[in-house]
Amino acid sequence: MKLTCAQTLVMGVVIIGCILLTSAQQSPFTALMDQSHGDGFLTLQEKCEKYGYPYEEHEVTTEDGYILTLMRIPSSPTSQSSQPGSPVYLIHPIFVDANQFAQGGPEDSPAFFLANRGFDVWLNNFRWTSHTRHTSLDPRTDQEYWDFDLTTVRHDIMADITHILSTNTNYNTVSTFAYSLGGTALSFALAIEPEFFESRINVAGLIVTPVSFAHSNSVLYTSAGYMNNVLEKMRQSGATLLFPYQSPVTTMIGMFCTIMPNLCTAGLELISAEADSSIDNRGVGNLLLQFLPTTVKIFEHFTQSARTGRVSYFDYGAEGNLEHYGTEEAPLIPLENTVNNVAIFDSDNTNSASMEDTQWYINEIDPCTVFFNTYHLSHFGFLVGDTQLYLNDLVDLYETYQSQPS
Repeated sequence: MKLTCAQTLVMGVVIIGCILLTSAQQSPFTALMDQSHGDGFLTLQEKCEKYGYPYEEHEVTTEDGYILTLMRIPSSPTSQSSQPGSPVYLIHPIFVDANQFAQGGPEDSPAFFLANRGFDVWLNNFRWTSHTRHTSLDPRTDQEYWDFDLTTVRHDIMADITHILSTNTNYNTVSTFAYSLGGTALSFALAIEPEFFESRINVAGLIVTPVSFAHSNSVLYTSAGYMNNVLEKMRQSGATLLFPYQSPVTTMIGMFCTIMPNLCTAGLELISAEADSSIDNRGVGNLLLQFLPTTVKIFEHFTQSARTGRVSYFDYGAEGNLEHYGTEEAPLIPLENTVNNVAIFDSDNTNSASMEDTQWYINEIDPCTVFFNTYHLSHFGFLVGDTQLYLNDLVDLYETYQSQPS
């Protein structure tokens, strides 16, 4: 792929930032970053305490032994009810955790916005985040701990939802808010485990979710397709994590976005979107400050789809596929098995999820789509832009499909 001058410039600045990274955590930039990013360095719990929201953490164990941390904002500071409202389950994508849903402050962040509207807000943390451990495996020494892909993590979603409904017993279903590749994981789960989800999710909200990458023009996604062979070699050699915990990447990104916030946002626009005037540059920096590792295998699964355009289980190659699936080709995800109500909140201002691919998904799950609309927000604008453009529609949808309190 031929890079434009602007793309080359952004890549050059990032490389220079990497070179200047030495001892960045001890540099004079640290205080500047603290001042510039406001809430950027705060945990979700610290943000809730700052703005007066109640906060809880729940441990959830999956059927394959992962102990997840499920976070909860059960109400708002102004709530007059002693009972929690209808539960909403927020699902994050790769490279981040639950904290990304609270980066826009108490008025515009999806997590706080939904709590303000009376919902019982639950936020997931997938098994690759630092909020997870295992009943028997040690992530530092056991490679098996990291052996999962975009279909495997359906067990995280299923365990979380089971716990939510056993805790908030006033309702027998949840609504979901699945953003970006978190929505991809949810769409796979809905198709693979329709019997489980049919009675537990009233409406599945997919927010700028790329299920297929066949027509994506994103620099990130098209470039990722060329990384597949590299990732395969990394996995086969025993590598498990991309950007391990406490790596200097987060510090470098934070420093870069503090010094040149407009250029930082422009770089993200080159990756996934056109210009979005509603985006708060500081909010984008805050998102990137939450940059966390993901596994080589998860990212490889994503790049396989970006490279081939197929929406399939993880591809181990002909020999490996025979061992895992009994066929030389990895089977397709049976999207046509989806039975839940699905609401699609898409963008006409992003190239990460093309309209052709979105329409293809709608056709695959027909007649499950109960809502489809596009908004003039960039990919990151759904988190730190003019979020009320779509969040009010989302609330109306939740109120239409939520189960009645028992």
